[in-house]
Amino acid sequence: MARNVASPLAALFVSNAIPQIIAALSLHGSATAGELTERVSVGSRAVHYELNRLRNLGILTITRVHRVQVYTLTTDPLVHHLVSISLLAYGPLHIIGQNLGNVQGIEQAFIFGSWARRYHGEIGRIPNDIDVYAVGDTSRNDISEASEFSSDRLGRPVNTRRVTTEEWNNPVDPFLKLIREQPLVEIELQLPK
Repeated sequence: MARNVASPLAALFVSNAIPQIIAALSLHGSATAGELTERVSVGSRAVHYELNRLRNLGILTITRVHRVQVYTLTTDPLVHHLVSISLLAYGPLHIIGQNLGNVQGIEQAFIFGSWARRYHGEIGRIPNDIDVYAVGDTSRNDISEASEFSSDRLGRPVNTRRVTTEEWNNPVDPFLKLIREQPLVEIELQLPK
C-alpha cells in the first residue's frame, strides 16, 4: 500500500509568512531580507527561514549585490498562480499602503469590515470590496484618487472613509464606535522616497 507523502509545495499553505513574502516581492520586484522584514508582519528569523524554503523550492532566486543578497521571484508558471493567491490575501495591505502613503496628511489607515475579519481568521466568503478608514487631515479628493488607484490594481472596490485624528481617538459617531470594536488591520503607509 502506498503511503501518503506530502508534497513540499504543501508547506506553502501553512505559513502565514510565505504569501506575504510572495505578495511583497511581486509588488516590489526584488528585495533584501531586511526590506522584506519591514514589509511583512513576521519577524526576521521567520523571513530568513521562509526565504530559504522558497529558494529550495525554486520559487525565488538570489542575486548578490556587493555583500547583500537580493531575492526575486522566478518566472516559473507555478509562481504566477502563487502570486495571484498571495495578492488576494495580502495585496491590499501593500497596494493601499503605497497609494495612501502618497497622500499628504494621512497619519494612519485601517482596513475594517469583511476583509479585516477574514484576515483575522473568520471563515466566510471572499470579500467583494475593501473598506478603509484614513485617519488624518487631508482632502477627500486625494483620498478618492488613491482609492481609485488601489481599486484598479486590486480589481475590486476600495472604499475609503476619511476621519480626523480627534474623531478617531474619541469617536462620537455611532458607526465609527462600532467599527472600532470590530477587527481592524492597520495598513503600513509606504511613504514616497
